[in-house]
Amino acid sequence: MTEAELSDDLWAMLFSVRRSQRYHERRASYFENLHRLTNLTTIVIAGVVLMEAIGAHSPLYVKLLALLAAMMGVADLVIGFSRRAAAHGACRNQFIDLEGAIFKGASYDDAVGQRLKIQKTEPAIYRALDVLCHNETCVSMGCSDQRKVLPWLQRLTAHIFRWSDAGSTARPLRASDSRVA
Repeated sequence: MTEAELSDDLWAMLFSVRRSQRYHERRASYFENLHRLTNLTTIVIAGVVLMEAIGAHSPLYVKLLALLAAMMGVADLVIGFSRRAAAHGACRNQFIDLEGAIFKGASYDDAVGQRLKIQKTEPAIYRALDVLCHNETCVSMGCSDQRKVLPWLQRLTAHIFRWSDAGSTARPLRASDSRVA
């Protein structure tokens, strides 16, 4: 089955599934990068501490770097950057499987059931990031005229704040749909 052969409901489901794949890929990448940054900072600071053990007094910037490394290490331990990255990676893989099922001819009801099963374990959504992924998916699926505007502050902090007022939940329409103006 091709995209053109999908019913409007299944096409909208495909859009949503692809947006979710992008979303979880971005979240996984974000947490992996935080984990790498924490490890890098910890390694650098360990080297600085060794050099300070040999040397005399510590300058203020060394103390601040040590504090930063300690805070990042605690955040990594408490938040679990690598664990969260793995959770988002697993969600992305489930959405990829759902996309495959749609193209293999799954009914709309089966697709909805599978999506609800995924959403049961899906972490809470960051709305601004979801809007960014919506816009990317609009471009990739040929309905770029339906992109949503997102203020620069929400774009900048999309991974940090939930921004409940970001975007709307309007369902995208196919570019070929006669209802698209």
